[in-house]
Amino acid sequence: MILNWYLDKIKATALNFIAVMIPFFQFVPCASIWFGIMSLPLISYFINFLSYPDILLYDFKFFFGYPGTYVALLGGVIFLISLVYQLTHWKGLIHKGPYKYVRHPQYLGIIIMTFGLTLICLNTSPVFPLYFDFKYKSSIPANRR
Repeated sequence: MILNWYLDKIKATALNFIAVMIPFFQFVPCASIWFGIMSLPLISYFINFLSYPDILLYDFKFFFGYPGTYVALLGGVIFLISLVYQLTHWKGLIHKGPYKYVRHPQYLGIIIMTFGLTLICLNTSPVFPLYFDFKYKSSIPANRR
């Protein structure tokens, strides 16, 4: 009986350790199946960051320049508030807090966050000039070019 408890404890500890180490191993060269290929973008970003420290400010301006970012952050906040509320009031059925207004506020937060990320991904303003240039060139007959 005690031996089974120790074995279960060892298994749980090993699984927790492996779950924490998996993201680390994908960035360590020669430690995973991809042999560290995922570390190349991270290393190049750090090299650029050390060469140009202002790049972090540019990244923040770029990220927060989209309205969808604020929608996604709002969804994340709703998700976290409802998750913390659920974890602190886990005994019985919850009738107060965010659950007073919405049946599943965590789902609502995830849906709003996904909508915000979709708005970010659908922002194609840098591509529009290329699209219209291609459309204009393809509309001109070949003999008039």
